Amino acid sequence: MQNLLTLFSNKISSYNLLNYFLPELLFCLIFKYIVGYNVIVGTNVENVFICYFVGMIISRIGSLWLEKILKCSKFLVFDDYKDF
Repeated sequence: MQNLLTLFSNKISSYNLLNYFLPELLFCLIFKYIVGYNVIVGTNVENVFICYFVGMIISRIGSLWLEKILKCSKFLVFDDYKDF
């Protein structure tokens, strides 16, 4: 089990840790107080994997929806590729 954690920690960059794990950890804590359902259950190793995986999903869904919402509201304007 120690080898698995060492391998996992060596493969994850700080970018992935900050973008996937920490937001999901905050989401789980907020979700617990608003809805009353605790997502973080089980062992610490299971919780790390769950938080990381759900954080990836939330990040992808959020980036897809947020981009469309910001484009429709004209808050976000993309330049043409020829301008680059």
